Amino acid sequence: MVFLFKNVMLAWSDPAHDLVELRDVAEAKGFRVIAAGAFIGEHSYSTPERPLAAGRPDAGDLNLAVEFGRQVAAKLERNALDTPAIQGSVPYRGRISLGGTAPETDPDKCTLCGACAAVCPTGIVNVAGTVTTRAESCVMCCACLRACTFGARLLAHPVTQERRTMLQNTCGTPKTPELFL
Repeated sequence: MVFLFKNVMLAWSDPAHDLVELRDVAEAKGFRVIAAGAFIGEHSYSTPERPLAAGRPDAGDLNLAVEFGRQVAAKLERNALDTPAIQGSVPYRGRISLGGTAPETDPDKCTLCGACAAVCPTGIVNVAGTVTTRAESCVMCCACLRACTFGARLLAHPVTQERRTMLQNTCGTPKTPELFL
C-alpha cells in the first residue's frame, strides 16, 4: 500500500494532475495506492521580492493534512483498500526542460562551507576551492539557495526570471489542497 502526496504550487489549474503519473509509477512498482493528496507548498522559485505561495502550507493546510491522515487511518481500519479515482489525464502533460541552468555562486559572499553541496539531492554541487554546479543535471529544486545562510547562491538566469514571471501571472489565485480517498 502507498499513500501519494504531491506538494504543488498555489494555483495550477489541476494541482492533482501529477498524482495520476505518480499513481501509475507506484502501481507499476507493485504498490497499491489507497489515498492521494495534492497539498500546497511554497514554490522553489519563490523569493521575498517575488513570492510564490509564500507561507504555504499554512495552518489550514496542516490541519487538513492531519484530517486526511485520520481519514486514511479510518479507511485502513475498514480494510477498504480500493484505489481512489484521481483527476488527471493520460498521456501525461509535457514537462519543461530543466537542464542547462542552475543556481550560481557569488564568490564574494561564499565561505566554501559546503552547505549547498550537502543538501543537493542530485549531488551536482561541488565545493573545492570554488563552488561548481553541473547545470545540465540541475533539477532547479533550489535547496542549495535555501541552505546558504550567506546568500551566496543565486538564481539569476534569464530563464528562471521568465518562469517566475509566468508563475506569478498564471498562479495568482491560491488553491486549496485536493484529497482523494
